[in-house]
Amino acid sequence: MDVMVFDRFPNCLVIGENAVKTTGTQLRKFGDIEKVAVITDRGLKTLPIVTAFMSHLDEQGFDAMLFSDVRPLPTDTNVVEASEKMKDFGAQAIVAIGGGSAMDCARAANALYSYGGTLDDHSIAKRKFDYSKATLKPCIAICTTSGTGSEVAAGCGIIKTDEATGEGIGFYIISAPALIPDVSIIDPLMSISLSPEITAATGMDALTHAYESLVSSSSFPIVSGLGLEAIRLVFLSLRAAVNDGNDMAARESMAIAATTAAMSFQLGGLGLVHAISEGLSAFALIPHGVANAILLPPVMRFNSPCSQDMLVRIAAAMGVNTFEIDAADAASRAIFEVESLLQDISIPATLAEYLTMRETSQPDTFCSIKREAVEMAANLAMETSFIKNNPRDAAKADIDSILDLQFRGYKFSLHH
Repeated sequence: MDVMVFDRFPNCLVIGENAVKTTGTQLRKFGDIEKVAVITDRGLKTLPIVTAFMSHLDEQGFDAMLFSDVRPLPTDTNVVEASEKMKDFGAQAIVAIGGGSAMDCARAANALYSYGGTLDDHSIAKRKFDYSKATLKPCIAICTTSGTGSEVAAGCGIIKTDEATGEGIGFYIISAPALIPDVSIIDPLMSISLSPEITAATGMDALTHAYESLVSSSSFPIVSGLGLEAIRLVFLSLRAAVNDGNDMAARESMAIAATTAAMSFQLGGLGLVHAISEGLSAFALIPHGVANAILLPPVMRFNSPCSQDMLVRIAAAMGVNTFEIDAADAASRAIFEVESLLQDISIPATLAEYLTMRETSQPDTFCSIKREAVEMAANLAMETSFIKNNPRDAAKADIDSILDLQFRGYKFSLHH
């Protein structure tokens, strides 16, 4: 093996029920911290997990500012506003509480607040700044979902919006080892209030992270250990967590699975599922976990000719007895097990089915998407770094073929 450097493991993990109550102690490890910026998303700001947390900081003697305007899939506007409010407040440390959106916003806002410049300056395309812990503010990440793994991630995706319309027109990727949170708190009690739908979608995000890191062209044995265990935990616990949100054993397993899968992809990288889903989330506003979940089986099928040996190991981690069937059958069973899991946790089989369901159930808030959004997503997929890790080379025609099947029969919006 060539000499390789792995600099993306977590800094400090605090795991267990009521781990969130150690936040004050963790903050004091960084010196004389008084002013703390808390970043969360709009859906959490009035829930007890946030209000109780703010009371905890107050009781611990911290002056805490709450920024709660982060939308699902954070935008450049969210990041700039958070950074400006942190500057006005004089924040000495940051706590991100929520799912991937809050944590991505916090990472990008920390970079912008600590170094200045524009988001474009911070994108990996420009790499204008050499981030260091000495300049960045201490950051603690508290996850409330079990899927994104953002609590141990080095990078973040921020939607670039049109100033006039607010619609997504691009993507900023900001990533550096120094942006990995200084402390990652994994408390299964924080996910108790998650709906079955979000539990399902975020759990499938974790499964996708594990799968893509395992079959990645950059994978190696440490990735395999992490990724296969994450898959085992997901298949052990996700159905139970969706069916009974108060099942603490399932919640804890899923919380650990999400973090383990994220550690796996931080080392092994992601692939074609994420290459496609990033654009669908940015331009069609399909939730990240849902897009990953629905795209996972067709991408597994596309990759299968180049990843059969690993699919056999993945099938075994899912609970399949791979000793009694040949490799091709075991690989097929791995894909079948994912499709069965999706059905059991009520995630539709295609993106067309998902969007139609959303439009029917939420006619006042969810509109049909434009065909252009899918084309933009396909174009972005070809530009991402994720596609380079995929075990099978994917051309634009391959991505178009996958998306054509996913949107077959869907009535796109004619509004321009």
